[in-house]
Amino acid sequence: MALLLAGCSSLAVRVEPKVDLSRVHHIFIEVSATDNNGVHRMMLEDLRRRGFTVYSGPLTMMPRPTEVYIEYKDYWTWDIKNYLVQVDLKVRDARTQNLLASAQYFKPTGFASKPEEIVKRALDALFKKSGRSGRSR
Repeated sequence: MALLLAGCSSLAVRVEPKVDLSRVHHIFIEVSATDNNGVHRMMLEDLRRRGFTVYSGPLTMMPRPTEVYIEYKDYWTWDIKNYLVQVDLKVRDARTQNLLASAQYFKPTGFASKPEEIVKRALDALFKKSGRSGRSR
């Protein structure tokens, strides 16, 4: 597990041994029933820019070629406006549902970033070994 503390933000990442996300091509994002701020769309757009084929929706709509799916929880706070303060991501094997990797990014409102940036940083942590860490393809 890696932990990064910088600028009052924290990032915790765990990737199971022998997991190589660089081999993944098809990703499904399980849309959270409480996602009122479009976090799944932020992930969808970011992962597509990285060159992945990505779909989203309820698990019952997951296409057959899906290799992994992402579960997420987003935490918001209000201080004059809404701020995304934390995002938790879990990457699971689409066939076995085994946990392959996870990331948790936290940034307090006093140092608020755009929600897209928080999502990007969490995804960067998961996919940096794959060579797909935020670069357009």
